[in-house]
Amino acid sequence: MKYARSSRTISPGRRRGYTLIESLIASGITVVALVCLGGTINMAGRMEQQVTLQSDASEAAALAMEHIVLDVREAKEVQYPTAYRMRIYYPALAADGRYDRSITDYNTWVEYARTDVAGNPNSAGMYLWRSTNASVGRRVCTGVTSFQCSAFSDDSIRVSIGVNKTSGRYAQSTQLNQRVIFLRNF
Repeated sequence: MKYARSSRTISPGRRRGYTLIESLIASGITVVALVCLGGTINMAGRMEQQVTLQSDASEAAALAMEHIVLDVREAKEVQYPTAYRMRIYYPALAADGRYDRSITDYNTWVEYARTDVAGNPNSAGMYLWRSTNASVGRRVCTGVTSFQCSAFSDDSIRVSIGVNKTSGRYAQSTQLNQRVIFLRNF
């Protein structure tokens, strides 16, 4: 039995297109590459969000600590009415406009407290509030998870502040501790 040859054979060098198998393989490779690229972009977005949250938490805690440090350095005395409040008293002003370091002015003070959104002192509050004898005050930091102050020595205190920032299902926190010396006592 002899087989007839087709008169329409195409030589390998003159093929006119891709076979179905070749097209499916190319499509499969493209899909795998796109899935990998999408996963990488998704992971990069999550990491960027976490880094941003950590940066925001660290910046908020550092700015709050800076406010406290600037006030405490000028202090003559610091009192702790509760575990989540700190009141700073300054030296009295003499007639010539200079500080009299031997006298504490109990009429002029600054208070830092952990509060609720309205500024009412609250041990579970999420805000750090700065108020003075002359004003109701203002919010210094949000997302506060801890705020503690304690005497370190006669002329210094230890301040600790924790801040947490959240966005969606991600959260980042930071904790700062610092010893602050009263500069007006020297």
